[in-house]
Amino acid sequence: LVYPYSTSCICLAVLDDSKLVERHSLNVGGNMELKMNATDIRWWFWAITLGVIVAAVAGWTAGYYLVMGISAVQVIFFLVQEKSLAAFPEQIRVVYFALTLFGFWPDVRLYIYIILLLGTAMVVFFGRCSIALVLKYMPWNQGREVRLN
Repeated sequence: LVYPYSTSCICLAVLDDSKLVERHSLNVGGNMELKMNATDIRWWFWAITLGVIVAAVAGWTAGYYLVMGISAVQVIFFLVQEKSLAAFPEQIRVVYFALTLFGFWPDVRLYIYIILLLGTAMVVFFGRCSIALVLKYMPWNQGREVRLN
C-alpha cells in the first residue's frame, strides 16, 4: 500500500489484517507546501480557470468555451506585460491556450480537460506547473530564466 505521508516523502505501509505492521518512508524530494496568493491577479486567472474547468468536466458544456476565453485573455495579458511571445510565462500561457482548444472537439475534450484540471490545480494550490517543466528543456529556453509569472 502506498500513501502520502508528508509533503516530501511517500510511505510504504505493510498491513496485516488492517493493522499497520511497518512503515517505510521514501524521500521523493521537493516541497509541496500550499502557495496560494489571493492578492496576485495572475493567481486569480488560474483559480477562476480551475473553477470553470471543474464545471466543464462536471457537465457544463459552456464551461469549455469559457476556459478557452479566459486562457486567451491570459495570453493577451501576459503578452502586454512581458512584451514578447518568447518570454517564459507567455510560452506557458500559449501552450495552455492551445490545449484548451481541444474543447472544440467533443470526442476528446473531457480527457484533455481532466489533465488540464489536474495541472491547473497544481498551479493554484502549489505553484507547480507541468507545462513549465517541459518548456524549460526546450532548446530555445536554454540559459533562460524559468518562472511561472
